[in-house]
Amino acid sequence: MGEEIQRVLQYHDQAEELLWTQEIQDAWATSLCLTATIFGFSATIAVLMDTMWVATLHLFLLQTFFRLMHRTQLYLLGAVGRLFRGKKRNPLRDRTDTMEHDAMQLLLGMILCMIVVFLFTTIVVYYAFFTAVYLCVQTVALC
Repeated sequence: MGEEIQRVLQYHDQAEELLWTQEIQDAWATSLCLTATIFGFSATIAVLMDTMWVATLHLFLLQTFFRLMHRTQLYLLGAVGRLFRGKKRNPLRDRTDTMEHDAMQLLLGMILCMIVVFLFTTIVVYYAFFTAVYLCVQTVALC
């Protein structure tokens, strides 16, 4: 799964490089100067802030995606832990009940546990990285 995530991120980086060409940069600078001339300084700052938000939207989406994956992994680890202890969550009564599990359920739980544990560090690293990058971008946007 780590290789697939890396491939998707590389594809996204290449697509971003193709979209940000010199013609687009020149058109953006011209429209920014026109906005400053017609509407004034405050409108120019508003356009810059909105442009920065749109330009960094992909970072926010990636950070949100990895946050949801991390939360799901923590939930799965809790469910597998309850499975190995012989417990079952009862959402109707909001409690944990005792339950006997057969060998197939335990085997499936063990396989799920191995998948989650082996992917846990990869997801945590990507989540921490995109959170740090997004926080840096937001700090720059506030200054």
